Amino acid sequence: MKQKNNFSGKVPSKLIAVIIALVITSCAQRNLVYFSDLPPSQNFEAPVKNYVQPTIQPDDIISITVSSLNPESNVLFNNVILPSGANSGGAIANTKVTEGYQVDKSGFINFPVIGKIMLAGLTKEQAIEKMTSEIKVQVKNHIVNVRFLNFKVTVIGEVNNPSTFLVATEKINVLEALGLAGEMTEFGRRENVLVIREQQGVRRTARINLNNK
Repeated sequence: MKQKNNFSGKVPSKLIAVIIALVITSCAQRNLVYFSDLPPSQNFEAPVKNYVQPTIQPDDIISITVSSLNPESNVLFNNVILPSGANSGGAIANTKVTEGYQVDKSGFINFPVIGKIMLAGLTKEQAIEKMTSEIKVQVKNHIVNVRFLNFKVTVIGEVNNPSTFLVATEKINVLEALGLAGEMTEFGRRENVLVIREQQGVRRTARINLNNK
């Protein structure tokens, strides 16, 4: 004889209330505040210990501009279009770069007149010093400026605007990167953020806790 099944297919209202309560409790326990362990009533100071200047690496694209008192030299090194009436007198001539220089797999760029120059492993300041030294043989009283054209950061995961962003300042921290991506959503795990960097041909990963100051 089959036993009568008393289950009607409806979830009891008390069970629904318990499930809702558990969900609410679970959400309430999540820590969505950055650096939540900071003291609320006093200032906090800590030295920046992990700042590293970016260095030029293979496949980087860099802008190199040379400015001097000689417009002809500017054209020679920068592939620029001279403004009408330009001459060798007066202030330093303005330059207009048409494209950047891509660092090859061996770390060299191919610069006009000078030829191949090794720049991989150098910071921007070191690259400026080296380019200035190389160019002074050809031009006197010149100014060299070096800038990254492909300095970028990619933010993916539980953020409102996942994307790849070009960074003009050549320096960015995790909070600034998250700001570009429109902040983490409420589902983002602030206590477990994965950071991936590539340096000198090595990919390094680290996990950080943004609830921790």
